[in-house]
Parts: sequence; structure tokens; C-alpha cells
Amino acid sequence: MALEELLLPGETVRYRSPSKVSLGSERYELITTGKRLILYRRKGVLLRNEEFKASGIPEIQSISYKEEGALPRRGIVQANLGGRVLTYSGPAATMKSVYGELQRYTVHAKD
Repeated sequence: MALEELLLPGETVRYRSPSKVSLGSERYELITTGKRLILYRRKGVLLRNEEFKASGIPEIQSISYKEEGALPRRGIVQANLGGRVLTYSGPAATMKSVYGELQRYTVHAKD
């Protein structure tokens, strides 16, 4: 099953993270559609399984970004989703891109 088959009618992908991001010990492709923040990954070699987690974009109340480490630099984005704080991490360049994308939605939510 392709990611597009899991989207809602009329929903289109607006952003895909340049590389995978970590949430806990798992690595996902981070995707936004304008309606939802989606974490998507495929597991398995022979028997492919897909995992799909989604949160509504309006749930994003605040986000923060910081970097850790020396070489390579690791970026960390924390998103407050209505009382749940999710911490995503990955290469600094990827996480700066993710932060920029999510920041668009927190600014628009307050307009």
C-alpha cells in the first residue's frame, strides 16, 4: 500500500522530510498535508509492513528547536500537540527543515 492510499479524499502531501526523523527509537518519514502531521515508515524486508501515525495540524500549539553534539550535529524539534509533547530528532539540516515547516502551521493557527 502506498502512502497516497492512506490520505483522506482531497488531501495532498505538501512536505516530506529530506531524511528520516526519529521519534523515540523508531525512524519515520515526516509528512505534512496541510491537515495532518504524518509519521510514515515501512518495515520488513520480505514482508513489507507499513506504519502510519497522524495528528491534526490544528493540534500543534507550539514548537521548539535545538541542536546537540559536535560532529555530526543533531537537531531536536519538540512539538506540543494539545498536551502531548513529541520529540523528533535527526540530522541538523533535516530538523531545521522540519522546524521551518511546522512553524508555518503554528503561525497560521494564531492568525
